[in-house]
Amino acid sequence: MRTALSKRESGASRKPKRGEVSALDRDLVPERIRAAGKIATCPFVSCGDTDSRYALQTMSSPPPVARRRGRPKAGEAVDAGAILDAALRAFARHGFDGVSVATLNRELGVSHNLIHQRFGSKAELWRAAVDHGFGRMVRHMEGVFDPTISDPLEQLRLAIRSFIVFSAEHPELLALMDIEARQDTDRLAYIYETYMAPMYGGIGRLLEYLIAEGRIREVPLRTFHFLIAHGAIAPFTLVPLAEHFDARSPMKPRAIQEHAELIADLIIAGVRTDAGTQVEAHQENI
Repeated sequence: MRTALSKRESGASRKPKRGEVSALDRDLVPERIRAAGKIATCPFVSCGDTDSRYALQTMSSPPPVARRRGRPKAGEAVDAGAILDAALRAFARHGFDGVSVATLNRELGVSHNLIHQRFGSKAELWRAAVDHGFGRMVRHMEGVFDPTISDPLEQLRLAIRSFIVFSAEHPELLALMDIEARQDTDRLAYIYETYMAPMYGGIGRLLEYLIAEGRIREVPLRTFHFLIAHGAIAPFTLVPLAEHFDARSPMKPRAIQEHAELIADLIIAGVRTDAGTQVEAHQENI
């Protein structure tokens, strides 16, 4: 049975409806998404400049917030993005129950009640951090598809490759899902209904089209998701284990690009039918 957030955790504020962006993070969600009142639908993400600043092993200690000497007063302006980045890493590493807001305040070097005054209860902080992190994914998702690529199968390859690169930049999103997906809770439902279901709507339609055209074999959307989201990008959240297999860091830009290219090629080769291969050969000869 789905475990509801306690009244104490959820506070008195209204729970956002399906597809609605939390009011606590509306300033961090794209303007046109906020205007629409819901998250845009688009499969996967585009890639950005790759680095390892979000590697999972750094999640235990949030980066310091630039400020003048001494603790800021509760009413002083503190960068919301820095607070939410730190909160997201903390929830991804320790889980909802394991995060102490008081400890987070101390690590950020802010007054003991600043986070509570800015975001409310811990449940509201969690939702704001999720909106912040997955909202960032939405902004990347908007530009993933290349209009110069006419072959839907190549668009699928591009989506897979781009998603892997983005996930290397933000491994805290997968780490959070690894924790939240273990139990059927309201928190899991919020992530799935607000972000995952809309995101996979487009990729699901693309898979259905390619299957109907005989380009790829039948691939359940669930299988496709777990192959990529909890398989291909696992080295970015399990860095120590990955380095037991290969001493080179999986978080290096070149390693990320090579990994993304290889995974995209392997998946496309695995799902492509003979008809799909013939279409590609024909296009290459044109």
